[in-house]
Amino acid sequence: MRFTFVLLLFCISIQHVQAQFVPRIRSARPGITVGVYTIGTGVFQVQAGQDFRQIRPKGSDVTTTSNNPVLVMRWGLTEHFELNGTIGWKNVANELIENKSGISNTQFGCRFNISEEDGTYKPAISIQYRLLLNLPENDLNDGYFGSKVVLAAGTKITNKMKIRANIGYTWEQAGRPRNRILFAARFPYSLRKKWGTFVDFYYDEIVASTAYTFRYNSGFSYFVNNDLKLDILAGGINTLSNSGYFLGIGFSWRTHKRTTSISE
Repeated sequence: MRFTFVLLLFCISIQHVQAQFVPRIRSARPGITVGVYTIGTGVFQVQAGQDFRQIRPKGSDVTTTSNNPVLVMRWGLTEHFELNGTIGWKNVANELIENKSGISNTQFGCRFNISEEDGTYKPAISIQYRLLLNLPENDLNDGYFGSKVVLAAGTKITNKMKIRANIGYTWEQAGRPRNRILFAARFPYSLRKKWGTFVDFYYDEIVASTAYTFRYNSGFSYFVNNDLKLDILAGGINTLSNSGYFLGIGFSWRTHKRTTSISE
């Protein structure tokens, strides 16, 4: 908790000249990679979606299906600092167990943008910190209280293509050796004025263990207007003991009273 308090004070105390608010909504949906920007002062943003997954243990014919609605909420307190949180729901079933449903993921934290792209090779950089809350305690969530920090960076490759990269670490705070290190990379590409596509890769592993998770996905996004974006994606997942696939659909929406921005 001491780290959380120090990080909050650091993020709030540092101010930048440039604004983070832009005419068209920024959102890392769809995908896994954490974005490099905050949303700007006085902006409230919602990112929500529904995932459908099928997972099968390697060497087994038993398939587990799950539906996973997720909601992310973001509040811009300053141009470069925001509070954010996540709540997820899961409904799980296979032929060996009864259906289970309930809250599976609760997180609360903040993001601080350190630098912005300037048209050269200088990357945009941000840091995001989340408390992982075991609320409520059930069989569907990760079952522990912890914290997670992610350093995100990104820059343009061409006029239409960008790269976003993450490196992060998750601390287990309940006495079990489940600390994780993670890496992620995202390649968004602008197809037309309102259409975009991307490829996403994500890998994490438990420290001092052979257990790992590898995910890959791709999808499309469509801007209905400057404050609403729709998305769809599909991908695969592979772990030490399981493999499967997932499909998803969702949207990102914001509300604000802003009319101008300094830079796109």
